[in-house]
Amino acid sequence: MEGLIVKYRVHAVQRMFERNISENDILEVLKHAMKCVICKSGETQPGRTVVTLTRGEFVIVFKNVPAGICQNCGEEYVNDKTTAALLSIANDSFEKGVVVDVRDYKAA
Repeated sequence: MEGLIVKYRVHAVQRMFERNISENDILEVLKHAMKCVICKSGETQPGRTVVTLTRGEFVIVFKNVPAGICQNCGEEYVNDKTTAALLSIANDSFEKGVVVDVRDYKAA
C-alpha cells in the first residue's frame, strides 16, 4: 500500500485504540476509493476535528487534527499517517500511566 493515502473514520480510530487493533489489521478493508461510508454520496474536503480516544479509564483528546470531512453529512476521516501518529502518542501516554491527556495535534 505504499504511496496510498488511507482515511479512517474518527470512530474507527477510537475503536482501534480501545480494542488495541493494529492498523495492518484493517488496511485491507480501506484499500478502495474514498466515498463517505455514512451517506454514500458525499465527498470529503480538508478540515480539522477533535479526536477522543479511550481505553478503560484512560482518555486522550487531540484538538486540531487534520481530517477529511464529508460535505454532505459531516462524517470525519483521518488518513493513515495521522492515525498512526494518534495511536502511537495515545499508546505512549497509556503506558506511562496517564489518566487524562488533552493536547493540540502536531504533525511530525
